[in-house]
Amino acid sequence: MGYVKKGTVLPLNVNPGFMPRYFSECISESNHELSWLLPLHTESSSLLNLARTQNGRYFLDSGAEYALLLDSDMVWEPKDIVRLRKTAREKNAKIVSGLYFGQQLGRIFPVAYGLTDRGLLPFAMLPSLDQPFKVDGVGGGALLVHRDVYEAVADMQRGQTAYLWQEEMYAPATDSQVSEDLVFCLRAKEAGFDIWLEPRAIFNHLKKPDILGLEDYAAFVETLNLPNRSTDSDDVLIPSGE
Repeated sequence: MGYVKKGTVLPLNVNPGFMPRYFSECISESNHELSWLLPLHTESSSLLNLARTQNGRYFLDSGAEYALLLDSDMVWEPKDIVRLRKTAREKNAKIVSGLYFGQQLGRIFPVAYGLTDRGLLPFAMLPSLDQPFKVDGVGGGALLVHRDVYEAVADMQRGQTAYLWQEEMYAPATDSQVSEDLVFCLRAKEAGFDIWLEPRAIFNHLKKPDILGLEDYAAFVETLNLPNRSTDSDDVLIPSGE
């Protein structure tokens, strides 16, 4: 790849076999309002690792400065994509995730992870609601990634695996499967990149049961009877701050 179109963002998606109407409406509105947002590129494959890899190769060939990974069950407003790019510039950050929620063991958590001696565990409380902060892992549902990350991780992984960026892997230490999104985060950190979460860029994750909005989140967490220390639980991490 030669010329890189500075500031441009290429949305990437792995199509599960259909494109939900609400997702199509969001990407259409975003393309209409944001001149630097390129048309969505979608890959479909029965092999998730292969589809993610094909997306990565397409991105590096595209000339876009940033990739924007978007899952098909996400809903957002154009301003949320603007915020991700703005934070990337302000923090000189190469990886910035929007805020969205997932569900684990009957609990709802922000999709943000901290590294512990038991591996990556999801945060139970956010360090901040109005400022970006560093984390050790995020999902790939609403993730802005600079091409420098893709190039560096590819150089590091080439010759070791056919799936250079996102790849589901087995973790012998915990006898568990590590998702392709978290594997990407681990590889990016090994390559020297910080991972940021921007809580002001809010994406609705409609795959999960009715996820609470940000205003009600703090009150909701109080009902969960969460432990006060990460060592008290195998499934959540309480951040201690910077």
